[in-house]
Formats: sequence, C-alpha cells, structure tokens
Amino acid sequence: MQSLSCGNEREGEMLQQIRRLKFKAVLYGFLVDTIGTMAIAMALFSAMAARGLSEAEIAARMHGLSGLLLMFIFGLGFTLVGGYVAGRTAGREEILHGTTVAGIGLVLGLFLWDPSFPRWYEVVSFAWMIPAGAAGGQLAQQSNAKRKLAGRS
Repeated sequence: MQSLSCGNEREGEMLQQIRRLKFKAVLYGFLVDTIGTMAIAMALFSAMAARGLSEAEIAARMHGLSGLLLMFIFGLGFTLVGGYVAGRTAGREEILHGTTVAGIGLVLGLFLWDPSFPRWYEVVSFAWMIPAGAAGGQLAQQSNAKRKLAGRS
C-alpha cells in the first residue's frame, strides 16, 4: 500500500510542476529552438546549393562528420537559447522551463526521426538535448537573479 501512496505523491509533484509552467514562455522558447535550428539547416543547404552542389552531394556532406557536427552544435545551441528564452520570459522556475522546451523538442525529434542519419548521431543528439535546455534555463536564472538584485524586473 505504501508504494501506491508514493506513486500518488510523485504524480502530485509532477502536476504541481506542470501548473507552475508558463505556456507562453515555453512556446517562445520552443519557437526559438525549432525555427533557429531549421533556419541554420536551410542556410547550410542553400549555401551548398549556391555553390552548385547537387542534392546528392549536399546530402552526403550533411551526413558526413563535419555536417553532423555542425548540425549537432547549432541544434544544441538553439536548444540552449530556447531554454534561456523560456526561462527568462517565465521569470521563475527557469530550469524547469528550459528543460520543458528541450523535452518538447526531444519528443518532436523522435516523431520526425530520420533513419538516414547515423544511429550514434541520433543517440548523442537526443542525450544532450535536456542538459542543453537546462543550461539555458540556468543562464536565465542567473540573468533574472542579477536583474532582481539591480532592482529591475
């Protein structure tokens, strides 16, 4: 019987955390993450197309180590920025907002999974999404704390 009450307590804690989320802040962070990541991917694709590369050559470069590293760095960078935007906009529970942005991006990424990418890339990218969002939330928390100390809200 004790395990049931423990489970109910956890569910109650999760519901409390969900209630503390500011939807608009999470939406803004998610949009920054998603649009930023897509914009970089399109910019890279366009730059290579402008140099006269065929779609097959572009795909080969994007699936090569340098292309994968670029997308990994930019993708996680925008997840960090999205987590920061969410945390900064919320003004409270910054890390929770940042990790929520990353969690939504992770779920979306699982639905849009592209089997043409190497498995290691997918695993490493997904594994680093939540820490990147949390880091963005942490930066927002520090920024918000500095603003409060300075007397600005």
